Amino acid sequence: MSRKNVGQKNVAKKRTRARYRYRAQQPVCCGLIELSWNEQEKLRDFLDAELGGIPNKPGVTRLTEHKIDVGTHAPIKQRYYPVSPKIQEAIYAEVDTMLGAGIIEPSNSEWSSPIVMIKKPNGTYRFCLDFRKLNAVSKKDAYPLPYMNAILDKLRSARYISTIDLSQAYFQIPLEEGCRELTAFTVPGKGLYHFKRMPYGLTGAPATFQRLLDRLIGPEMDPHAFAYLDDIVVVTSTFEEHLQWLKRVLDRIRDAGLTINPEKSKFCRSQVKYLGFLVQQDGLSVDPEKTTSIVEYPAPRNIKQLRRFIGMASWYRRFIPQCATKLEPLTRLLKKNHSWEWGDNQKAAFESIKECITSPPILACPKFELPFVLQTDASSVGIGAVLTQETEGVEQVIAFASRALSEAERKYATTEQECLAVVWAIKKFRPYLEGYQFRVITDHSSLRWLHNLKNPTGRLARWALELLEYDYTIEHRKGALHHVPDALSRIYEPGGEIYAVEERTYVGHTRAAEDMYTVEEVDTDEENYASGEIGAIAETCAVALTTDNWKPNRVVAQVVEDLD
Repeated sequence: MSRKNVGQKNVAKKRTRARYRYRAQQPVCCGLIELSWNEQEKLRDFLDAELGGIPNKPGVTRLTEHKIDVGTHAPIKQRYYPVSPKIQEAIYAEVDTMLGAGIIEPSNSEWSSPIVMIKKPNGTYRFCLDFRKLNAVSKKDAYPLPYMNAILDKLRSARYISTIDLSQAYFQIPLEEGCRELTAFTVPGKGLYHFKRMPYGLTGAPATFQRLLDRLIGPEMDPHAFAYLDDIVVVTSTFEEHLQWLKRVLDRIRDAGLTINPEKSKFCRSQVKYLGFLVQQDGLSVDPEKTTSIVEYPAPRNIKQLRRFIGMASWYRRFIPQCATKLEPLTRLLKKNHSWEWGDNQKAAFESIKECITSPPILACPKFELPFVLQTDASSVGIGAVLTQETEGVEQVIAFASRALSEAERKYATTEQECLAVVWAIKKFRPYLEGYQFRVITDHSSLRWLHNLKNPTGRLARWALELLEYDYTIEHRKGALHHVPDALSRIYEPGGEIYAVEERTYVGHTRAAEDMYTVEEVDTDEENYASGEIGAIAETCAVALTTDNWKPNRVVAQVVEDLD
């Protein structure tokens, strides 16, 4: 062999060693499964081949159109909301972008909905329309959602799981030409425009999107691929089979004129959180996060805190065997002339009651054929919620949740804190509630107040618009009967064991230990309240494979630098 050939061979070996040295610095876990080097190579090569030519703008599908039916209702024309010159510039920029992408066009409509610009955590603005009045006169779409028990059955034996996110999903669905003028909006100084694609905030948008996904992922792809709301899911038992089904799904997406968002898609996972369950290779189990608020409930430090805990326990007393006997070491502290002494008996009773509250029959699996009930409350230091269902007139808990208020949120007016609790809870339990009608029970008429805002701005606008696509009714309950959410909202009071626990809200998904490298953390102040989806299907509990951050032809060294 010539010196030249030997030199070339040595250079190739050095490059190969360097490449694997870079990749050795990256996490190689895929849920609970460690991908072999060969599998990692195959996955990256597959993604480069399949996703490398994806355009940066949303596609447009030929499979369906969105229709808005207002019957014979007279046109509703609303005045635009006044904004500052800075926000006006942001509106002009977004309008120009949407015009260039073919998402909107000039209009001569008699209808008009006002623009609301919502400030995002990064300081930029999200362009939204206040469609509340249009939604109020639009006919509801009763298109059914998939049967959730059947979806969970498909996930029981899944060893490899991928979730695919469509880029600006709604903008990839055309609006039926005859109803486009209903979405018109005024841009001061530029005129009137309407949408050619389905905008966010329309009452029937989730149903139309589910109809699209059902046509895209037909029954012939069952049980290896299915779709639910904004997620396309691929599940298999082997790695090679997984790549084959991923290719079939991606081919269908391309053929339908759709484009995906690679950065929000997750590939080859083996453990995900989905609809309150932890899905892993050995089956389904209850997501521990559902009961964290009760498991970590702090021991009472005074009579007031003890009464609150006993009130919560008493709400479920019918499910707790010998409830009065178990509570006796606690209730004796409430007697007159009895000194406060938190001893072993009290501690044992407290832990026993918490275990009862977080176990069947109080804690139950969701039944999607039954309506959900969401109970919320806010205190000066925290917000709490409990998601329930009624079975034969008996209330059963699906999940508990709570978090502390940030310093900025503690300065909100009481009504605003109650609104925050409702909005946060709905988003927290989105996988259960989206697409279904549900009831919200609160001891404050916060959402009625929110719905009646005539000129929403700031966080009020953000909350109002974030709830546009949900179908719910509001019920008032007296504070004296609102034991459970009230107790959950007050566990962050001074003196509680978890008062000092830092509350974190993340952009996008609530991630637990999902991805300790790439998660983006934001403050929960009044301008940076996280508006990302919470509890989505692709949450995981392990270090994520680096393909979470996959980009076409991305240099490995750049990925390593990002992870640092």
